[in-house]
Amino acid sequence: MARTTGGGAEVPPPGGRRVRGRAWTVVATVLIVVGALLAPVAAAAAWANTTLTDTDRFVETYAPLARDPAVRAFVTDETVRVISEQVDIAQLTSDAIDGIIGLGTGPVAAQALEAVKGSVAEGLESLVRSKVGDLVASEGFETVWTNALRITHVQLTAALEGDPDALVDLADDGSIGIQLAPIVDAATQMLVSDGFSFADRIPATDRVIVVAQSDALPAIQRGNDVVVVAGAWLPWIVLLLIAAGVAVARRRWVALMWAGIAVAATMTVLVVALAVVGAVVADGIVSSNVPAGVVDALLGAAFTPLREAAVLAIVGALVAGVVGWVAGPWRVPRMLQGLALTRARGVRAAVRSRTTASR
Repeated sequence: MARTTGGGAEVPPPGGRRVRGRAWTVVATVLIVVGALLAPVAAAAAWANTTLTDTDRFVETYAPLARDPAVRAFVTDETVRVISEQVDIAQLTSDAIDGIIGLGTGPVAAQALEAVKGSVAEGLESLVRSKVGDLVASEGFETVWTNALRITHVQLTAALEGDPDALVDLADDGSIGIQLAPIVDAATQMLVSDGFSFADRIPATDRVIVVAQSDALPAIQRGNDVVVVAGAWLPWIVLLLIAAGVAVARRRWVALMWAGIAVAATMTVLVVALAVVGAVVADGIVSSNVPAGVVDALLGAAFTPLREAAVLAIVGALVAGVVGWVAGPWRVPRMLQGLALTRARGVRAAVRSRTTASR
């Protein structure tokens, strides 16, 4: 039965206020929990969105790989391998020496030339490797690499959209690879300019270095637009959910503390998940004959921005949690606040007494 004031106005029963208070507590809890659960998803989506849409950030992330010794050695090895597959240097050497012998060198000279066929072929192969290595190790390669990254960023987006002409190739079986054609073309031009006329025989190649394989890649390719939209909006939605949860809570400082703990926990899960995913991806790449050093460089460049963002979010969430705890209704922070106020009053009193004494 409702109570009335002296003027006859009805006063809502206490039970009604408690019910409404519990309802707001449930709403606040749901908002904070949903926001905390979506926080790592939002961070990953924002990272993916940046990778797909921000060319400058993409270049900044992967440009240092041009100076990585493991990456340079791998590019050199793969380029030389393609050249060797397209041009039989041993056969070319044999044909050239046979041509010299056919001109009439005499039996002794012919025998000597036959004996050095293998050595000449090996020396020529070594010289080709040296030339390709010089190209990859040159200062100009870093500039070429940076420019190629800008082009590759466009090609990456095209690959996710299913463009068959993309430099980065996403196959139907879930494998992802990089076409060697641009690097082989550059090596061919360098060899021709240095007098290796046989390099003209190197045809265009469609060789792809498989660097990863996952059944999820086709799904990512199909959901490219969703990733871009989610990366742009989901972080703001997460902030709005958590802020709304704290705002509607009956005890806002308590809600802030638990929100900080929840976000820190879910972002910690993201950091752990990155380590696990990195290990799984590394195993898949290494099984594709990519050296471990190259795998470490690639994954380091790819995952470091997301890992750093997650750690920063954890620190921010813990700071928010501590603020909520200090300002909350618990006995220990209240005692600490009392001690701090007492100490501050003591300091002010000492300052005032010294000021009075000096007068």
